[in-house]
Parts: sequence; C-alpha cells; structure tokens
Amino acid sequence: MRLSKLHWNKAGVLRLILLCVFGCSFLVAAYKLMEIHNAYKTGSDVYDQIQFEVVDENEMAETGPDQEAESITTEPEVIINQEKAPISVDFDALQEINPDVVGWIYSPGTPINYPVVQGKDNDEYLRHTIRREYNIAGSIFMDYRNEPAFSTVFNVIYGHNLYTQEMFGSLLNYKKDGYYEEHSVLWLLTPSGDYKLHVIAGFTLKASSSLYEFGMTEEGIGNFLAQALEKNDFTPTADDTPVENFLVMSTCSYEYDDARYIVVTRMEPLNS
Repeated sequence: MRLSKLHWNKAGVLRLILLCVFGCSFLVAAYKLMEIHNAYKTGSDVYDQIQFEVVDENEMAETGPDQEAESITTEPEVIINQEKAPISVDFDALQEINPDVVGWIYSPGTPINYPVVQGKDNDEYLRHTIRREYNIAGSIFMDYRNEPAFSTVFNVIYGHNLYTQEMFGSLLNYKKDGYYEEHSVLWLLTPSGDYKLHVIAGFTLKASSSLYEFGMTEEGIGNFLAQALEKNDFTPTADDTPVENFLVMSTCSYEYDDARYIVVTRMEPLNS
C-alpha cells in the first residue's frame, strides 16, 4: 500500500508539473500573440491617420450641373476601364512627414492603400513605419537599388505578409480562384505622375531569384517573364502591349525556406 501510494504521489506531482509547464507555455504564447496584435494595431492606426491626412477620392467621371458626382468604386469592370486614378495624394504633405516617400500604392477593395518609401538599404523600413517609429509591421518600401522615379525595368516593392491581410498580406489571395478577375488592376501614384498597374502574374519563387539582383540582360528578362507565365497562379487577360517597366510586389510566403510570393504588374503611365 505504501509503495502504491508513493507511486500515485509521484505520478500526481508529475502531472501537476506538466500542467504548470503547459499552462505557462500557453500564457507566454498568448502574451506574444497579444503583443503582435497590438503592434499591428498601432501600425494600422499610423497608416489610417496618414490616409486621412493626405488621400482624397477622385470623381469617377465628369459631371454636368444636373448630375451627381460618382465617388470611388470597387466594381472590377469600372476599375479596369478607368483612365484616372481613383484617389489623389498630397505628396507635399506626405514628404513633410518623411522625405523618403517615393509613391503611393493602392488596390481598390483590399487593405493595400499605403505610402511607399525607399531607404538607404532594405533593412531601414523593414521594422519602421513611415514616421520612422519602430513597429514590426514595418512599411511598404522600394528596393534601395531601384531608381526612386520607378524607371528601373523591374521596380520591386516589399511588404510584410501579415495575418490581418494588411500591408502585403492580401497578395497571397491571388492564389485563389476568381481573385485575379476582381483585382486585375492596381494604381501607383508618384510625385511626378500616376500609373495604372495591370496584373500579369502571381507566383512563388526563391529569395535568391535573379529578380532581386537587378542586373538581368534582355534575354534574362524574357526568361523571367516566361517563367512567370508558366508558374502563374491564374490566367491573365491577353495583353500584347509593349512593356518598358514592371512593378513587382514581393512578400514572404511559407511553402519552403526563404519563399517569396510576388505579383508582377505592367506599368501604364497615365496622362496628367
């Protein structure tokens, strides 16, 4: 009886220790998740305030004296045919906040509605907001090797893949059926002019891809685009328009180590 009782006591103590360990692990994990959520919320509030300060909606069409102006829309067929950016940005005010601002990226009907900054390297804005405040959500930022006027052949901008779908978290939706058809056009606004961005590919590649080397020959560019169309997660609308510049949006993906998901767009300059 004494041995049985001793064995029970040891087993009970072991169970109690394990429960304490699991309980502490759960509390630590919950605290970390709450900490991450709060950081994301703080970053989101920063960009919401920036949008409020510098972004205005544009009228969709010219209106007569008896017509009511149409406001911004997310209807795909309207957006695709639109020849003017749905929003306007006060870049003077934006660059007073941060002179590193080079543009504004906007995707109707998604969380993508952010300033684009360019730092001295690709670490500067990885964990800092446009206000230069530390935040794990970071900023949408342009590769430091690109020309700030978006004149490089492949202009690459980066953003974190947040579980809230904010920053560039929504880009992975291009893997889903029907998403491309509803989001085939984005907009890039810059201090010197605006661009309509026609989505042509979305796929996963390695962080070591030649895309991030910015030294591709004309043949290399052709090979990359052929690879993009071969690996594409959707079938893009046929488009034989000559392309001088591309905008590539890049974010983390988790199919394998150092995986990246990119969305490739054709840049169409708009008349001012």
